[in-house]
Amino acid sequence: MRSTHRPSRIEAAAIVVATLAALSLPPLAVLHAADGPGLNLHLSPAGSDVNPGTAAQPLATLAAAQRAARSAVGKKPITVWVHAGTYYLPETVCFSAEDSGTTEAPVVYARRPVSNLSSVAAHGCSWIGS
Repeated sequence: MRSTHRPSRIEAAAIVVATLAALSLPPLAVLHAADGPGLNLHLSPAGSDVNPGTAAQPLATLAAAQRAARSAVGKKPITVWVHAGTYYLPETVCFSAEDSGTTEAPVVYARRPVSNLSSVAAHGCSWIGS
């Protein structure tokens, strides 16, 4: 049975902030090397959602990265690399179990190792990373 609970704006912002706060942690280099095996998607405020998500042509929004990752879930490991910058979320991005991938092909959102994630803003709530 599907839950019909819809998070409030505060709950949704807290979920986004908590998820993105985890991105400020040092990357797990042993488990996920930059541009390693599997699908590597890149996200940058300077990107465009019509781009393929490569390092040279990154996506611009978290929602576009999530859609691209979901289209490949279960096929191979996926790493979504979040490059430094400020990301504005005009609408809530909700993550579910399908966004985790599988044991054999996990989906990981991580900051780009050479970047400092500077800030994230969602519905007027902001979080500043170090």
